[in-house]
Amino acid sequence: MVKKHIRSSSDELAHVKRKIEKYTRRYDRLIAEEKTVVVMSERSSWSRQNKMKRLRDALNNFNITETECERITSVFRSALDVPALMSRQSRSIIGASIKIALSSVSNREIARKCNITAPTLNNVYKILAKNVYVI
Repeated sequence: MVKKHIRSSSDELAHVKRKIEKYTRRYDRLIAEEKTVVVMSERSSWSRQNKMKRLRDALNNFNITETECERITSVFRSALDVPALMSRQSRSIIGASIKIALSSVSNREIARKCNITAPTLNNVYKILAKNVYVI
């Protein structure tokens, strides 16, 4: 036979108060974490300038015209605003931007010159192709 614990009304009230306090603390902690996530997701202008500098450095490795360079730059700028790519390194975003803007360059060449692996290039390319409109 299983014994059930029978609580008095005062014990039950104390138990409910503890539960309410516990879930209130959890809710407050989640709200605080959400606020820190919002603050952390904002990028500084230095970060954007560094990424654009890395783009210029990477484009020096390729023999491209000025119009192709502008196309790659526009794809890269729009890629910086894609939330799915926020955690990716700039060199992988640069490689995928080049792959989208220039169909004449091979994956192997892009991977070698941007110092990324082929699977990384393909994964970032898929994300970029879904979210970026190319002129």
